[in-house]
Amino acid sequence: MTEKTEFAAFLQSYSRKAGIIATLIGCVVLLGWILDITVLKSILPGLVSMKANTSIAFILSGLSLCLWHDAEDRRQHAKDKRRKSSFDLSQMLAIIVILIGLLTLIEYGFGWNIGIDELLFKDPAGAVGTSAPGRMSPNSALSFFMLGSALLLLSKRMYRPAHCISLGGFLIGFLGLLGYIYGITSLYGKSYNTGVALHTAIAFILLSSGILFACPDRGLMTVVTSDKAGGLMARRMSPAAIGIPSALGWFILWGYQSQIYDSEAGLALFGVFNVVIFGFLIWWNAKFLNAVDTQRQRAEAALKQLNQELEDRVKERTIELSQLNEQLHQQIAERQQTEDALQVSYSLLQAVIEGTTDIIFIKDLQGRYLMINSIGASLLGKSVEEMIGKDDSEVFPPEVAPQLMETDRRIMASGTTQTLEEIVYINDIAVTYLSTKNIYRDPQGNVIGLIGMSRDISDRKALEKELARREQLLNSFISVAPIGLSILDDEMRYLQINEALAQINGVSVEEHLGRSLAEVLPDVAQEIESTLRKVLTTGEAILNIEGCGELPSNPGVLMHWLTSQFPIPGKDGKPMGIGVTVMDITARKQAEEARREKEVQLKEKNQQLEHTLQELQRTQGQLIQSEKMSSLGQLVAGIAHEINNPVNFIFGNLTHVREYTQDLLNLLRLYHQQYPNSTPEIQEEIEAIDLDFMMEDFPNLLSSMKVGADRIREIVLSLRNFSRIDEAEMKAVDIHEGIDSTLMILHNRLKAKPDHPNIQMIKEYGQLPKVECYAGQLNQVFMNLLANAIDALDEYNKQRSLSEIKANPSWIKIRTEVLDCDRVVIKIADNGSGMTEAVRQQLFNPFFTTKAIGKGTGLGLAISYQIVVEKHNGQLQCFSAPGRGAEFIIEIPLRQIV
Repeated sequence: MTEKTEFAAFLQSYSRKAGIIATLIGCVVLLGWILDITVLKSILPGLVSMKANTSIAFILSGLSLCLWHDAEDRRQHAKDKRRKSSFDLSQMLAIIVILIGLLTLIEYGFGWNIGIDELLFKDPAGAVGTSAPGRMSPNSALSFFMLGSALLLLSKRMYRPAHCISLGGFLIGFLGLLGYIYGITSLYGKSYNTGVALHTAIAFILLSSGILFACPDRGLMTVVTSDKAGGLMARRMSPAAIGIPSALGWFILWGYQSQIYDSEAGLALFGVFNVVIFGFLIWWNAKFLNAVDTQRQRAEAALKQLNQELEDRVKERTIELSQLNEQLHQQIAERQQTEDALQVSYSLLQAVIEGTTDIIFIKDLQGRYLMINSIGASLLGKSVEEMIGKDDSEVFPPEVAPQLMETDRRIMASGTTQTLEEIVYINDIAVTYLSTKNIYRDPQGNVIGLIGMSRDISDRKALEKELARREQLLNSFISVAPIGLSILDDEMRYLQINEALAQINGVSVEEHLGRSLAEVLPDVAQEIESTLRKVLTTGEAILNIEGCGELPSNPGVLMHWLTSQFPIPGKDGKPMGIGVTVMDITARKQAEEARREKEVQLKEKNQQLEHTLQELQRTQGQLIQSEKMSSLGQLVAGIAHEINNPVNFIFGNLTHVREYTQDLLNLLRLYHQQYPNSTPEIQEEIEAIDLDFMMEDFPNLLSSMKVGADRIREIVLSLRNFSRIDEAEMKAVDIHEGIDSTLMILHNRLKAKPDHPNIQMIKEYGQLPKVECYAGQLNQVFMNLLANAIDALDEYNKQRSLSEIKANPSWIKIRTEVLDCDRVVIKIADNGSGMTEAVRQQLFNPFFTTKAIGKGTGLGLAISYQIVVEKHNGQLQCFSAPGRGAEFIIEIPLRQIV
């Protein structure tokens, strides 16, 4: 049994077992419904249960597949007359499965309740993953419709459609199984539809693969079970193509759910791992196929060597046969010369006749045996006495005797000696004899009979026939070979050439044979002959030499070829000729050149796309941040405007309230002086409200209200200065005012709180003139740098104890100065933990961040860098080292050159 047959038998055995297992799964679940055992219906508590209709459909589908196998076995072996009924029952079950799936799909599609869902059993209220009581999921219904159709097509011997449809059922089951493995509910059911149960998905995989493997030598499976390179590749790659992406997907999903990386990184890892793994598998299978191809090449080389040895042996046997024929003719001549001597000495003649292994006989004119040696008689199964007096009709079969007798009569009539081959049957075995027959004369010269000698040459004829067959096979191989083949002798004459090489040379095969290389290809003969002479002289082959040029067969068109020249050794081991092979590789060269050009074009496009993507990302980041800052500026300006109006109203009226209050207090004092003795009711009210304290504290209260209003006006002014919503154009501004506005906004993050200590702000402002800049954008830079410094100090303080923080308090230092009278320098430094050189090198790259996921976008410093460098023709640098904090230096011109 071949490997292919064994593999097909294994697949058929698996198909039958898959049908049985699917039937058993349906029976077990149906038993669970009958006995109301939850574990049989859903495997584990909390999982989706297999519905009763689903279990019945699995029983019918599995039985249909098993019945199909039984019918096929009887059809192939026993020729059972009942196979038609088995096929009919299998088809009937398949049709029922189709109807179950189709009716369920109609219920989902039109929102009907046909009444088939709870026909046998009632689904408990609140069943897991169930949208309609007792109804299977739409995925299961579609799969049963497809698998039932596949079983029906399988019974009709429509294998390719059956295989295609069964693959759809396999994908549905496999997707559901992956949903349970990955923990993704949407893969096996939606919230508004019934979900696919775990054992339902497993049963679908078994049943669909059983249908696919039911007839592995038909349909789509012929490619997989083939013993050719494609079949080997399919069998070796299929398990990896199914298993590796599934396992890799689970691993990537686990990493994403564990927050080891985000979804983009997960997709990138999935792609990279797939490329690496399948690249290795392709290399591994290519290595295997190369080994198979190497074995084939070795076998071809061995066959070629065997054919050469056979040719040599044919030549040797031909020479031997020629020598034997010469000897035979010489023996006949000698026998003719010794005829008179034989008449004189019969005893000597008899001894010679009996001593030879050839058949020697004498016949009279009627064809009766007058004499035959014992060897000839024994070969015919008779004694010499039994042969004497009988003719060929009494000795040989009737289909042989007339031909022998006719030949003898013809020779005796012609009077000439003839050597011919005769085929006779001895014990129903055909034996070929080489017979030499001559007329038998009396002393007077009259013809009185026939003298013959026959030698068994059956072995030689069989060898000649085999040699002829092999020679024909070799000549056929050379003539139909797709590459050019030729043989030249030591004088550079063509001994043999096939049609492929003749077409390349532009000369017919007949015009090559017997002609020299110079006569056939005069233009290139000298160059080619020098190479062939070298091979003939050294005895070393020249293999796989590439060449190109225009050939006589196709002028004006450049052709590429791969040629090999090798010596053909003679009997003495010295080269007696040269073999030449020529393979046209023009198409391959053109394909390689086209591939290289496409690779260059693809590389250029990839570079352009990469550059465009980087520009798009940067522009997107700028747009997002600009939109954020614009929205923030509008929000801050709106809040400042809305707060400013009531604050101005309160602040403006505080002066009048103070004046009115002072007048009222003076009036109260005057009343008290003029009417010191008030009524008892007034006196009680004065004591109740503590009038003296009120008169003393009320001015203080008004002063506190004025201080609060002033504070609110300062905050509003800071917000307006920071937003600069009305200053989108470049203008001269006070840099210190923008920094102070930013610090005012960040004041809440600087002061001490229960969860973090106070951050000291150190200002070392120099004497700066007004600077031409985009004030709002520059405030954005200050905000990003100061906010990052506060974040860095907060993270650093979390790593330090309270005593360490008290010993070395956190601080941020801002220093400004004028450099070379035309540039302004703003330095923002902190005493945090600092950063490594690797982090510092990437600090201004878009989307790079050291913060936790969700706390930073990686755009703040990149946009700050663009604002300072591109918008203001300045420089933004960072100096930092681990444990030494960080310092950002902004340097911009006092006046911008437009």
